[in-house]
Amino acid sequence: MRRATAFFLCLCLAVSGGLALAACGDSSSSSSSSKKKSKKKKSSTTTTGGPGVVMQNIQFDPKAVSVKTGNTVTWTNNESVQHDVTADDGSFKSGPAGGMKQGDNYEHTFDKAGSFAYKCTIHPNMTGTVEVTQ
Repeated sequence: MRRATAFFLCLCLAVSGGLALAACGDSSSSSSSSKKKSKKKKSSTTTTGGPGVVMQNIQFDPKAVSVKTGNTVTWTNNESVQHDVTADDGSFKSGPAGGMKQGDNYEHTFDKAGSFAYKCTIHPNMTGTVEVTQ
């Protein structure tokens, strides 16, 4: 019985993941945020080729990423719950609290080295870190 339950749960997750990708829309629509090097847009792929962070199961995955200065990180909301990406030090923000809908992406280019902690402001236990090196 446990195997059947586990199989059903895996099947449900696989189907919901496929539906999430199907609902992402095209990458032709975009809107600029107030930050010059940050932008929010609807897309299912990382356009910059930089590391990607997925929002799913009310968490960031991976929780920590490392990049060199000048590189861009892309966050993608893969679930029906709305999220946002907000740096603890205020250096980047995806927009209003919970402003990222399913399929939305947010990109930020990191121009200086350091450790940048961030969170989803409407889910305070949903946190992550970007480590930026020279």
